[in-house]
Amino acid sequence: GSASSTGQNRAREEAPVGHTNQSYPDTHPTDADFPSLSDSSPPLMPAVDPSIYIPQEETTQALAEELRPKGVEIVTVAMDTQGAAVAREWIELAKPSHPSLIDSAHVLGEKLGFVNVPMSAWVDEQGMLVRLGDAAFTRESPIRTMKITDDIPPHLQEVLREAQKIQTDHETYLAALRDWAEKGVNSQFAWSPAEVVERSGPRNMDAARAAACFELGQHLYRGGNERDAIQHWREAHRLVPGNWTYKRQAWSIADPAQGPTEDYEGSWLDDVKAQGGGEAYYPTFKP
Repeated sequence: GSASSTGQNRAREEAPVGHTNQSYPDTHPTDADFPSLSDSSPPLMPAVDPSIYIPQEETTQALAEELRPKGVEIVTVAMDTQGAAVAREWIELAKPSHPSLIDSAHVLGEKLGFVNVPMSAWVDEQGMLVRLGDAAFTRESPIRTMKITDDIPPHLQEVLREAQKIQTDHETYLAALRDWAEKGVNSQFAWSPAEVVERSGPRNMDAARAAACFELGQHLYRGGNERDAIQHWREAHRLVPGNWTYKRQAWSIADPAQGPTEDYEGSWLDDVKAQGGGEAYYPTFKP
């Protein structure tokens, strides 16, 4: 079995793809083939010194070493259209001992519905999804206790204050993951195939159109037509305002700090505030 995590726009995503020693009924998840190799990217604000992200990487690696003897493999995945050109620095900083991939086509978003990072998916040895969609931090973000000093630019100070409000219940999440590593199919945190389908929810027409717009934007961007991609990414943002991977991907290309630009109506700070503040940025863990 394995456990994985995914990240995007220099924002790290935990997606445990894990194990059980018992199989579930024959209800298989999507064919999530990850397009390219290499990376481990960190959380939240790339404008901050990258070293602030390393503690998350270190705890992820410690978790990988802890769970591997129990049959669980942590796999980290960076969701970033810019691929290794952007992600490479993070993997070199982290020096991961576990598999670390780049999802340059946002396959995890398309197949598993990931809308933010870090977000998780647990997969057993049979390739069956047994849980997905949790905010998968392995420790409290150092940003929570970071001292915000006057030498930091005013806009970034405001961003960091909002980021400090973000709730990441890493202890509850890790306890659930460890319970599954020990008990497999008998863990109270492992969902049945029917529960996986129910909790995944349907994809309405707006979500389907947004996915098409985002993919078209990626195609244009990779072809060197960034200006043409912007209109399609803007439409994806409009159709599904709660999809942070769509937004953060586009914003980080326009401005690595994900601040206001003439290309997009929103920015990380403005949109977080508009959608309930940092406190509402990640979903609450639900058994």
